[in-house]
Amino acid sequence: MGFTTLPSHIGIGRIILQMTPGPRFDVAFDWGYWLWIRTDPSPIELSAGGKALHPVQVDAPNPLRQTEFNGHFITEADAPAVIDFATAPNFIELQGGFGMLDSAWLGSTKSGPVEFSISLIRPDGQRSVLLERMLDPKNEPNDRGMRPFKVALPQPLSGRLRLMIRAGNETIPVQGFWTGLTATTIDMSLRTSTGAIPPDQRSRSDFGFNQTVEDGKACLFAHANTTLVYPWQEGMQRLSGEYGIIHGAYAAGNTTEGVIFSVEIEDAQGNRHELFRRHLAPVTQRNDRGAQSLSVELPPMPGGKIILHTSAPPSGHLNNAWSYWRDLQAGP
Repeated sequence: MGFTTLPSHIGIGRIILQMTPGPRFDVAFDWGYWLWIRTDPSPIELSAGGKALHPVQVDAPNPLRQTEFNGHFITEADAPAVIDFATAPNFIELQGGFGMLDSAWLGSTKSGPVEFSISLIRPDGQRSVLLERMLDPKNEPNDRGMRPFKVALPQPLSGRLRLMIRAGNETIPVQGFWTGLTATTIDMSLRTSTGAIPPDQRSRSDFGFNQTVEDGKACLFAHANTTLVYPWQEGMQRLSGEYGIIHGAYAAGNTTEGVIFSVEIEDAQGNRHELFRRHLAPVTQRNDRGAQSLSVELPPMPGGKIILHTSAPPSGHLNNAWSYWRDLQAGP
């Protein structure tokens, strides 16, 4: 398995792969092949919802290096290294692996201990540590090889995910690696005839979004208060779907004062206009139980936004305000 760094000064060009026989060969057994041919704009990426996300910031003494270790593509970094990825509201879990190469404990030059950490850096600068682990493969055999991890992401999610590698002994140069970084996502998309549109970064939730099932169908759990923001696109004339309150909020002795569902539009200048509002109160209004149909006419608004809210009832109480959206679509 090999890797080749592409020169950055060439501009537009071609990549040519050639396979030629050596000085001694038998065409009957000329069975060469290529495998896993790919190009990467960055030596490290975070996979989320089928898309590859690249760091928004990297701070390391030397460039990150992609290589192979025990059958895994890995990204090695010299400590101290800080790698930041942007988050999205639909991230609920982060998994992958970290570790140190065998050279850290084999041979004459051995490495000192290395600390790996993953933190959430909120927009206000507050840091929440999600994972912290010191590896010392020279002295601890269980610290050798790739160490898998899986961490739940705090909800509501906003800010940056920060991956750090630091030397446990500042006097000894050390390296560590990350591999298989994957964010588990939930489907928050607005469906259109041309594909699915994810919500933008202004979307938020006081308690976090999640995926759940109601009446045997998947839905987006959006405990009030929440805001979903989608870009308006040409051809969007009507917003449709379903909304409601989870049955458990008003069953088995539970009680809720309900949730207000609303839809508004925002033009390119930031002016807003409400198109739809309804207060569901399933405890006192039987017709408010179960899934409710949503159908809202959308005016043309190039550069504008479609905004969906779930919010507290007039009392302001949010007890069991277990609201959801389902099958959101925009089209003719």
